Amino acid sequence: MQQIISYVMALVLLVISSSSTVAPKDIDKNIVAYFPNWATYSPQYKNFSVGDIPWDKVTIINHAFFKINDDFQLESTDKFVDFEKEFEHSGFWRFDNLKGHFGEYKYYKRRYPDVKVIISIGGWSESDMFHEMALTAENRKKFIDSWIEFLKRYPFIDGLDIDWEYPGVNRDGVAGGPQDKENFTKLLKEVRGAYDSHGMEDKMLTIAIPAGEDKIIGRQEPDKYHQYLDFINLMSYDMHGAWENVTNHHSPIYKSPENWLGKYSQSLNLDDVVKFYIERYNIPAEKLIVGAPFYSRGWKNVDDKNNGLYTMASGGAPSILGNGGENPYWKMKELENVRGYIKYRDKYSRVPYLYNREMSYFYTYEDEISLSERADYVNTNNLGGIVIWEITGDDFEGTLINTIYEKFSSKEVGRKNSIGDFPLTKSLRNQYKK
Repeated sequence: MQQIISYVMALVLLVISSSSTVAPKDIDKNIVAYFPNWATYSPQYKNFSVGDIPWDKVTIINHAFFKINDDFQLESTDKFVDFEKEFEHSGFWRFDNLKGHFGEYKYYKRRYPDVKVIISIGGWSESDMFHEMALTAENRKKFIDSWIEFLKRYPFIDGLDIDWEYPGVNRDGVAGGPQDKENFTKLLKEVRGAYDSHGMEDKMLTIAIPAGEDKIIGRQEPDKYHQYLDFINLMSYDMHGAWENVTNHHSPIYKSPENWLGKYSQSLNLDDVVKFYIERYNIPAEKLIVGAPFYSRGWKNVDDKNNGLYTMASGGAPSILGNGGENPYWKMKELENVRGYIKYRDKYSRVPYLYNREMSYFYTYEDEISLSERADYVNTNNLGGIVIWEITGDDFEGTLINTIYEKFSSKEVGRKNSIGDFPLTKSLRNQYKK
């Protein structure tokens, strides 16, 4: 009898949750938000869980990260938090016994059926098995079969995002070789073929690609593989950081004539990177999703020149997410009000930076003004939308996600994107006087 009562209560809760369905149907572009599964453990990530995602302000959630195991099969990087931990809507009362982040996804997908939930595999820390998996048709099949079985088991999941960092590149702990160039294309083609052969044509396939041309030319075939993809997430951040000994912007929108670091450094900006992919590889503009960082990068020991920009430095500035000046946006807002920090805005690259002359710290980051201009760039150039790394970095008021939502839910398009002709509101003019 107790079992029947529990089942009925669960069914009632299911009906209640299903009846409150809402969805962001008024969004004109994709708003893709990475959600890191480890966030729930850490106050630096606001102990963020699936229920804290602004489901009414996004169109796609990329769950980060899964990995490839030694048998070339798909596997969670944290089975406890993904499938076993009890959350508000994935606890003991669930009659299907699905807990963890995935129990929460199942619940919220009933309320927001138009929001897609995608599994992102790889990332910087979990790309070590891609090369070997993609090396042979047999290994690729093992991986793809495991992915299809996963979709059958969790049909509310909408697709796969492959974040291989990077095909053809050898780095510490991650193998790469010339075979990756063609094998990556084969992998994407075969995943798409598996969807078709299993009646899963509606499932999505996306990838993340780098901003640096050196990681693409001769190493990948975007002109061949984009046909198999729903869209491409452009990692237009981490263009510069404390691994270099000169300060710079880590996600500039345009190049700056004041950047003396050479042609390659100047080309590392959103505008040039977008043009590179569209003009060289004929990727349709609407398939490119522009990256927006909800975090900073920074340097210490910064020379007192040019307000800290494009000057010599050594090492990463203090931060709470890493050792390279990585602070979430909400932390950067706090620093803006700390004595000694002065906020500047680059009138060419159109992004802010924070400099503390006394302590010799420099931070590069995104704020609501630069993000607004990034969204304008997407609208003007008919791109596919914005991808956020990552959603927990926003402030508690949702300043950044609200900025994107307001831009993409309005019809305010058609602005020019050239530096000289870019129209500015009065508030923007005041910001760029510095």
